[in-house]
Amino acid sequence: MSIYDIINELEEIVKNGCQISEDLDFDLTFGQKVGNMYDTDLFNFLTSEFQTMSSVIELTNSGKFKDAFILLRTIFEMLLYFWLMVEAEIYYIPQVLTAKAENGKSAQENRDFIFERWAKKKREGDKKYQHIIKMKKIGNDAFEVIYRNSGLYGDSGEMIPAYYFLLQERYHPTEKLADLDSIKEGEIYSNDKIIKFQKDLYKFNFTFSSIIFNLLENKLISKPQDDYIKVHYNFLSKFVHPTKDAADPNFQSKRYGYPDVDEETIKELILLYLCRIQYLFFKIITDRFRKENKQAKIEKYIELMQNLNYSSKHFWFFDNEPTPFDLDISDTRKHLKKNIMKQHVSDTVVYYEDPLVRLKQFRG
Repeated sequence: MSIYDIINELEEIVKNGCQISEDLDFDLTFGQKVGNMYDTDLFNFLTSEFQTMSSVIELTNSGKFKDAFILLRTIFEMLLYFWLMVEAEIYYIPQVLTAKAENGKSAQENRDFIFERWAKKKREGDKKYQHIIKMKKIGNDAFEVIYRNSGLYGDSGEMIPAYYFLLQERYHPTEKLADLDSIKEGEIYSNDKIIKFQKDLYKFNFTFSSIIFNLLENKLISKPQDDYIKVHYNFLSKFVHPTKDAADPNFQSKRYGYPDVDEETIKELILLYLCRIQYLFFKIITDRFRKENKQAKIEKYIELMQNLNYSSKHFWFFDNEPTPFDLDISDTRKHLKKNIMKQHVSDTVVYYEDPLVRLKQFRG
């Protein structure tokens, strides 16, 4: 099969995935008498991301590869957070508590008393305080507590991950900017505690590093997969941040770090990313409804996932297995390190640093 046939096949599969995704709401909730806002918001999330994937396909066909990679990074990050929204039980939440002046003591004295009492109870092993991860004094009358919690449940008893509520109700990106000098000058009701809460909410739940940390905490990924994800995020990020590739208006094959990579290989890589990401989106959402709704119509999604998985099996992503090619490369690199550099090597399979270079080598 020629590279052109491979690209056409991959494009047909991901286009089919975008089209079939429009049926998810109807098919997966089939037979349910009562809907809920959580499910509705999950399907809206998916609709948004599959629409963006359609845009990636259009950009790729127009030769706008940099633009396609930029959108892929966004979709990739959204995929990882979506995973938390559907399957994660453990979450971290900041809370700012304020003491009052009472009983003849100042607000600061009462704050310090409560702070030390809580810290002591945690040290002594009091179960009520063991979910506290960190405490920090703020100003003269408040302190922040970071809690490690697990499990939030809906009215019907099903577990709804806190990440859903954090995204939909708690996190307001503009509020964490309210302490900027050029903004707070016009703020009548500026509240330092709210600003601190929003900044920490972002830090613990919405930064890329926190998303990865929370996936690890929930045992949704392994430590090697953590490494693999970072490789892909780093690769996609270089088209967003100031780099040579981001500065190339016609990111193709002839410049900078990819002098020998042709356009077809770039197109294939973009489509392979879409295959793996679509596969994971479909798997996460169908796994949920396979458990929640016995009448869910999932047959066509199973077939689609099989096609997505099979067609992209030569792309060692973070959720699938290395190919014989990858194993050979790993063995060669470790052999050189052990026998020429005389350094110790472990059983770890060596991962690649650059997905585009790896695909070019794979194609020979």
